[in-house]
Parts: sequence; C-alpha cells; structure tokens
Amino acid sequence: MTTTLPTPQSKNTQPVQTVKYVSNLPHGVIPYALAASVLSLSAIAGFVYLRYGHFNLTQIPLQTESVQDSDLVGENISFYRAPNSLYNIEFEISQNGQATPILLNNVDLRLMIPQIPASIRGNQALTQWFLTEREFNRQRVIFSAGSPEIYLPDGFMGYSSEEISIAVTNNCLGAGYWELAVFAETPEGNNKIYQGYFDFPKGAYSRLVSELNGVSYWDHAPSMEPWSGFNFYSGMPFDLDAIRTAKRRYLVDAQDLRHENILATNEQVSKAKLMVVNQPLETLETWEDLQQANPKFQSFVPPGIYNPDKLWKTDYSQIAHLQSATATTIESPLANEELLELELILKSQSGKLRKFIVSGVDWHQIPQVSTDQYDLGIYIPIGFAPPFTDNYEQLKQNPPHKSPLFSVMLDGYNLAMNYRKDIGINGLVMHRDIQNPHKLHFYFMSYERITLVSHYVLDLTKWVLMEHPEPEAMSAVKTFDYTPSMALSQVDLNQKVYTQLDQAWQTNPQFKQRLTYRIFVDSQGVIIGYVPSSNEAQDWVDNTPLSDMSRASEFNDRGIDSFRVVFTPRGGIEVSPWWGWDSQQ
Repeated sequence: MTTTLPTPQSKNTQPVQTVKYVSNLPHGVIPYALAASVLSLSAIAGFVYLRYGHFNLTQIPLQTESVQDSDLVGENISFYRAPNSLYNIEFEISQNGQATPILLNNVDLRLMIPQIPASIRGNQALTQWFLTEREFNRQRVIFSAGSPEIYLPDGFMGYSSEEISIAVTNNCLGAGYWELAVFAETPEGNNKIYQGYFDFPKGAYSRLVSELNGVSYWDHAPSMEPWSGFNFYSGMPFDLDAIRTAKRRYLVDAQDLRHENILATNEQVSKAKLMVVNQPLETLETWEDLQQANPKFQSFVPPGIYNPDKLWKTDYSQIAHLQSATATTIESPLANEELLELELILKSQSGKLRKFIVSGVDWHQIPQVSTDQYDLGIYIPIGFAPPFTDNYEQLKQNPPHKSPLFSVMLDGYNLAMNYRKDIGINGLVMHRDIQNPHKLHFYFMSYERITLVSHYVLDLTKWVLMEHPEPEAMSAVKTFDYTPSMALSQVDLNQKVYTQLDQAWQTNPQFKQRLTYRIFVDSQGVIIGYVPSSNEAQDWVDNTPLSDMSRASEFNDRGIDSFRVVFTPRGGIEVSPWWGWDSQQ
C-alpha cells in the first residue's frame, strides 16, 4: 500500500488572472528574491520529507542502553502488518556478533497509539487536550512470561520463553519516542537483561493517529511532538459538562496529612537519587518539609534517559493548602453505571484557588491496602491515560479510549493548568483505607513519579451511605435530607468558613490534641457562634480563632447552616458540613 502526505487544498477555485507587474527594483533583484524563495521552499519541503516522509516500519534501528554486566546490543525492530489490524513485532538482539530474533505476534498496536473517546469527537478543544495528555503520559505494556504473543522457541540468554517477559513503551517525550526492554523472570524477581530505544517513524505514526481519531495529524503535531513554545493548553477553558453529567454532589470531610512522615516504596525508593534539594535528603521528614523544599528533579530527555545537568523545577506552593473536597455521582457515556468524581479544592501560598478533579472513578475497583503498600492502589498519570504500566491482557480488556477515567488541574476560573511545569506533579495514587473502606487515601506524585508529594484522606462515608446503602450500615448512622442545590451552596459556604478562620488565627497552637467545634453561620457564611464538642475544646478555645466569637447556647437549625471544624496541634484547619456527624460525635 502506498501512502502519500496530504497536500494543501486551494481555497480559491476561480481562474487565476494574469497581472502585468512592473518593478522599480534594480535589475537582478527579483531573480535573486525568487531564487531565495525557491530555496526556502525547497528547504521546508526537505525538512518535511525527512521528518514525515518515512512510512516504512521495518529495520528501525535500536539504540541500546548500557545495562551492567551485559554485552547485548539491539540491532533493529520491525513491525509487520498481520490480519485483523494487528502487527507482528520482530527485533534482533546480538551478543558477540550472534543475533537472536525475538517475536511478538498479533499485537494490537492501536492500544498504544493516542486515541480519544468517541464521545468527545467534534469538540476541538477537548480533542486537543485528550490527544496531548495521552501522548505525554508514559504507557509501558508488559507481555508476561508465557504470553501467547511471545515467540522464542530456542529461548534467550539461557532462559526459556516461559521465563522471558517483554515491555514495549510509548514514552512520554512526544510523538515517536518508544522503548523496548527484555526481562528474565526469576524466583528472586525480574532481572532486566536488555533495554533499548527506537524512533517510531513519524510518517507512519501520523497516519495511525489520523486514522484512529478521524482528525488531521497536522492540526495536532505542534502539541503532540511538541513544537517550541507549547504550554500544554494552559489557560484553556475546560468544559467538564461536555465529558460527563453531574448528578448528585456531596461535601466530604478532607484531611491534609502534611505533618505526617513521607512515604516511599519500590519506584520512589529506587528513584530517590534523581531528586535534588539544597539540604540532606534525610532532613525531609514530612510532606510539609518536602513541599517547602521545592525539590528539583533530573529531567527525562530523549531517547528515554535522565539528565543530571538539566533539572526540572517545581513549585509546590501552588497546592499549599487543602480547603475542602467534594464527591459527585456522575454519568459517563463511556460507562453503563454511575461513577464517582472527586474534587479537591486547594489554595496556593499566595491565596490563588486550584481545583483538582479526578472523574470516572469506579468506587468498587479501588483497592483496599495499607499506606505502606500505596503503590498497589490506583497508580496512574494525571490527565488522560492508562496506568503507567499495564499487562497486555488487561489492556485488551480495558482499551484506553473506552475508559471514563481522567483528571485535570484547574485554576479558580476553571482554566486548565500546566501541572507538569507550573507545579511539578505528574501522577496520582488512590486506595481505600485498610481499616475503614469508606476512607480514601489520595496522593499526588511528582514529575516522573520520583517521589510522592502529598497525602490526603477523604472520608466518603456520607457519599457511600447515600449512593451505595447497606442496610446494616444505614441502621447505625443517622441520615439527612439532601438536595444537590444544598450541597452546591455549601461548597461556597465551606470555603468562606475556612477563610474566616484562617485569617483570624494569629497565635501558635499550644494544645496537644485535635479540637472539634460545631460552627454556626448565617446565609452569607458569616460565623455567628460555636459549640465545643468536648471539655478540651472548651478549655482551649482561647488558643483558636474562635476566641473572640460568641458561644451558642442554643440555635434553631432552621435556615442556619452549621459546619464541623477541627483545629490541629500543627496549626491545621479542617472544615466540613455538620450533617451526618450528629450521631457520630
């Protein structure tokens, strides 16, 4: 099959009129100008051909990464078209001049090429955002040992085909940067015996992107490759309602564990050496320590390596304060059942509002694990993408373009933020609490997943009981009347309560335990009174922002909102609606 590059269509279909042109320029200037123009056009055409004119997917050179104690060299990799739009992938690895071919048969390459959900086709802004996010989020696909796709009858490096696994990765560096790795699966774990890189021909890549998405690749090349100056659509209005339909919204209790110790396991432990701070790493004990240090990270650069001389900056002051959180039940055109959307309301150190939204979450699929096993939870990029690492069999069952799951960081005007560069985050982790399945642990991951950045706990008891009621649980907890309009108005009131208390707190906490109060507000969100929930809360009220406010002896709840406020010994303020807490105090 012969493929040609698209040619521009002329907008002027009228006959071209001949116009006599008389020049006052010196003799010879016009020929030189024309010659220069021709040369410029020739140079552009040559560049376009060199960059996009190659469609051959065979004999693509492999660039080998040096692996300790290995003399293996990658020769090339080829993609051959197979029936049913599948591909056979063959690559050769040599040792001492002796090449061994390794085959992956009947691979659906479409699962590794950016493809947008059908439901947003026709929406230009969302098409651009989803394609770009998909391209710049790393996707490693594992073909496990014994997979039917692996064809290696004579084994490799002394290992049988039942002991060899293969990883093919569409990297996060822009269109065309891919990786290949071979592992030996041993009783002691996976041992990487080869890793290499290759450039997927952009001509073939652009054709696949166009075919899968029904768009012109040239409209998206500046963002997918990317071209100089691209800023990941920072400032783009983000239309959530065009992606999903919000049904019922709840304020939930949210806690920032910024004073707790930093967690690290597996990937974060192995990548710690890639973090650069102006103090010994061991002095970074808490999440607050880490955020205030604004670490830098070795940049991930082509073909797929870390560069210690090019550091990636961060600004975690952009997400300094967790204000509140909501849980919204949504409908997605990509799912048959209602799903969960979480929104974290954050403020920067300078007071600017940030909203992080993760939508399309299947509550029942969130693992319940301990915090020291957080990496067994949902471990995914921010934006739109499958998990960082996925098994090919699982990928076939869950094609990325059919997933309702996505996330986005917005500013206070609902405009998209460049979270990679403006903040320095690139992933999130979620898991349910090992003791209380209604509590959700939520973590931001840094650029390149080098470290976790924060740890939040959301108590979704109210949402679970209202949306997924269990008779035995409902009998133990007092329910409350709920309307979406009530929850929506309380989002604003919740924020106003927090702001008043935050601005009024001028003293350093002297108390050693968490102090809980019921705060009453008027319809404008102004605090008009409080009730302490314990003797300790009453004894220490003068050490809180409530010291100059009136205690409420009795209040008629009709027409008056109330909130649960917790002051922590570290100076934290937690605000959440009071409803649902009456029977739990």
